[in-house]
Amino acid sequence: MSVESVKQDLRTKKEQVGAILEQFPSSRNSDAYLTILWLREYGNLSVKIPFIPWSDIERIRFESIRRVRQLFNKDGQYVATDPRVLRQRQRLSKAWRKAIPQV
Repeated sequence: MSVESVKQDLRTKKEQVGAILEQFPSSRNSDAYLTILWLREYGNLSVKIPFIPWSDIERIRFESIRRVRQLFNKDGQYVATDPRVLRQRQRLSKAWRKAIPQV
């Protein structure tokens, strides 16, 4: 994935997330809720995510799960088993570092 495609993806997601944050003020308080709403509206899933009670959603911490995986990976533990995924993560990491300051 090139830096340009990462920048375009970020711009698109920025517009989409902004629309959700505007329409659903409670999504401003929970990244989990924001993520679920994004998946429902823009995720192009093969099935529609059903209603999930707020009490369930507010307990989910997607970001902490991803960050912990990254901590393991940083130490060389539990890295992706698919070489393509590993290469893609490395390329994306570099592209994100270059693209983020420009968005």
